[in-house]
Amino acid sequence: MSRNTKAHKGLSDIGEHYSERHNSSKSPLRTLRLRPRSPPLISRPRARERPASPRRDVPFFRAPLPSLGDQGWPSSVRGSTAPNEESIEPMATSRRELIRMTDDEVAAFVGARLSLQVGTIERDGSIHLSTLWYAVIGGNVVFETYSRSQKIVNLERDDRITVLLEDGTTYETLRGVMIRGRAILRSDQADVVPVAEAVIRRNQPEVPEDYVAAAAVQMAVKRTAVEVVPEKVVSWDHTKLGGTY
Repeated sequence: MSRNTKAHKGLSDIGEHYSERHNSSKSPLRTLRLRPRSPPLISRPRARERPASPRRDVPFFRAPLPSLGDQGWPSSVRGSTAPNEESIEPMATSRRELIRMTDDEVAAFVGARLSLQVGTIERDGSIHLSTLWYAVIGGNVVFETYSRSQKIVNLERDDRITVLLEDGTTYETLRGVMIRGRAILRSDQADVVPVAEAVIRRNQPEVPEDYVAAAAVQMAVKRTAVEVVPEKVVSWDHTKLGGTY
């Protein structure tokens, strides 16, 4: 018998032996209950079978946003439907216009206040705030302060300045004037004395006139006078709203 025949016979003997072992009633495989096979999942169509996605030829935000115009926010922002053209009515006067003071009212308000809030710009760009007395000369707000104060140091580097005068303790009584502009600094004693005198007379009327000049001269030694030249004036007077919010 050749080697190939023996090899073939050996394989058949192994097969018969395997069949007899596993067809036996004692075989554990006969007692194994297989779970039914789950139905096949729906496969995703191949790329060539899927419909092509629409091209995005137009980039996002290419179309301009709707203009607010005279109708306020568009309906998509307001959460309401757009009105018919026949129902559109002109907008009422804005609240900004209602509370704005006239030039005469601004002058009267500035002339009646006592304290002034002064904002200057620090070296790092932050805002330095302080409160002090002031006067009005030639229609402009003026004040004097120590030449070594932080506000003067800031104004020597950057002459931009903002001052605020305000009044009122509840919303319907709030009033105020903000003046934004440039500061002119004067350190000569002859220029500081008139400003100091005006500040004393305005804020300390009880000081006898004989002492005003002497006090102003003494103050001018270590002080600098500041004149605020307005570039923009913003005002508000909530009493014009008639108590409405």
